[in-house]
Amino acid sequence: MNIRLERKDDYTQVEELTREAFWNLYFPGCNEHYLCHILRGHKNFISELDYVVELDGKIVASIMYTHSYLINNDEETVQTVSFGPPVVFRGRTKISRCKKNKYLKKACV
Repeated sequence: MNIRLERKDDYTQVEELTREAFWNLYFPGCNEHYLCHILRGHKNFISELDYVVELDGKIVASIMYTHSYLINNDEETVQTVSFGPPVVFRGRTKISRCKKNKYLKKACV
């Protein structure tokens, strides 16, 4: 297993992995792969915390971070860091989701 920073030539593979991980998970289709695509170009994106995990030369996980903030009850801004979407491909998880989710049944055949 190799944990490293994402490179530009990983973008397509990470977006495909993200789409596969989230497809029909919460509702038909997904948009998390598009979030990965647009997040990289945002001014608050933290490229130094944009990691992938490789296993046998293939990307099997990904995580991205961005600067964010919260506004408390006193209307004060508190700087934070947000992460996501957390992506991990686990073949067995997909199979178990197929049995529980009516939208996944066809995709998992």
